[in-house]
Amino acid sequence: MSKYDHDFLQFIAVKDFTQYNMSITASIQNKYPPSLPSLLVIMDYLLVTITPDVIMASSYKCIDDDEKAIMDNLLQQASAYKGQGVVVKVKVREETLTP
Repeated sequence: MSKYDHDFLQFIAVKDFTQYNMSITASIQNKYPPSLPSLLVIMDYLLVTITPDVIMASSYKCIDDDEKAIMDNLLQQASAYKGQGVVVKVKVREETLTP
């Protein structure tokens, strides 16, 4: 993916996350206790209508060791913000888990 494509997708994801912030927050408050350590917001751009999904980070299956290292780092950075940090996974293509 080119840097321009990456930057564009990051811009769109931030805009959409801001737009859906209230529904994401409500979903988190309704489904998870306040003391839950790590949540992950997934924004799937393969769907016609984007509906952010919130899952426990521990239930997310990484594609490979590189992605796992990146996710671990991002979750660690998010936790440093005392519950205010958010990790958003943007899906723009089908992924295949390695066996």
